[in-house]
Amino acid sequence: MASLSLNKKGQGLPLNTIIISIIVIVVLVIVILIFTGQMARWFHTTSSCGAQTGSCVDANTCKGTIVDASDCAKKTPAQVCCVTIPGS
Repeated sequence: MASLSLNKKGQGLPLNTIIISIIVIVVLVIVILIFTGQMARWFHTTSSCGAQTGSCVDANTCKGTIVDASDCAKKTPAQVCCVTIPGS
């Protein structure tokens, strides 16, 4: 009897296909968010002073670290986002 030889290279195809499909879906979602303007809204929300646990104060009264957040300058041009690190 002739021995049957099984091709084991085909067994990796389903796992590779699943991984590539997941990557394609993630990229597609990001592209859709960029073109619909949702990414800009999300970025603005996470870069606000409040999202960085800071508060808008005058630059000379900040007793913490001044971080870059544009929403403070929109309120009053002389204000900056001041983040106080607990324990320091």
